[in-house]
Amino acid sequence: MKKLSRSSLKSINGSSCPGGCPTPPATHYGPPGSGAPYSCQAYFALSDCCKATVIVDWRCVPLTVE
Repeated sequence: MKKLSRSSLKSINGSSCPGGCPTPPATHYGPPGSGAPYSCQAYFALSDCCKATVIVDWRCVPLTVE
């Protein structure tokens, strides 16, 4: 088992995001009726750093066709 430095531990689960994240890691975001406790609009209001730590329903992400 590898020991992690204090700086490495801070980068796990979004704790290194400036100002911290408003919700705990692995919080679910989704549209109304999906059972998610937070909405898609709340997801879009998160910083990019915090977005990497949460679970988002696929219906919140706009699909692009190239």
